Amino acid sequence: MTSVPDTAATFLRSRALHIFAALALLTFSCGAARAEGDLLWAGYVGFTTDRIVRGLSWTAGRPSAQIGGEVEWQREWFAGFYLANVDYVESPRNPLDRHIELDVYAGYRKAYDNFAWDATAVRYNYPGDSRYDYYEGSVGLHYLDRFSLLVNRSFEALSPLDAGGSVEFRASHHATGRLSFTGGVGYRHYKRKSWDFVYADAGVALLLGPVTLDLRAYTTFDEDDYFYTSQAGGDRIVFSITFGGN
Repeated sequence: MTSVPDTAATFLRSRALHIFAALALLTFSCGAARAEGDLLWAGYVGFTTDRIVRGLSWTAGRPSAQIGGEVEWQREWFAGFYLANVDYVESPRNPLDRHIELDVYAGYRKAYDNFAWDATAVRYNYPGDSRYDYYEGSVGLHYLDRFSLLVNRSFEALSPLDAGGSVEFRASHHATGRLSFTGGVGYRHYKRKSWDFVYADAGVALLLGPVTLDLRAYTTFDEDDYFYTSQAGGDRIVFSITFGGN
């Protein structure tokens, strides 16, 4: 006999998938970035063979479909959303009861000749179990479109010990108008010190009109075996394709 909590969770996941499909249609209708007065908006739909976030898989090494959209005002203030399926690696502190992630964010960016900076606040939402919802803040410093320094701080919902932050340096080189090479290295810190680790990635991206193809290698160093199994960390090659957002 199916329990009430199981039935409720199934219903919420079903509703989330319906929302996913509706937003996907809306994003496809938007396509590339559009402008109207001081407003600029863009949407995108993507697929990746493994969703990697700061060195770790948020889909346990499995594929992920993703959609998102963003609106910008006067090329400074911005807000948007990001929706994707998740499938976290199971652990004593991380049961497999999250399937959809919906992020909403807002921020401010400012450019000065060759330099720019931005600040962003994000709310991570997991339909079906709000215990895992949490906030995150980040600041980025950029030189042209070549180098970036990103500082991040997250505030976990389940336990203060799960809170943490990261520092990441990224670099890019545009070989042609369509071909670019990008890579980065970062350090992820948790209040649980045994969970600290270093991560890195390098890849190549090809722009074909509204479509972006990306092939990337990821690795992690000194990830803790208790929390980050081989499904979440380690070496991997990931292929992604994105439509729109350019």
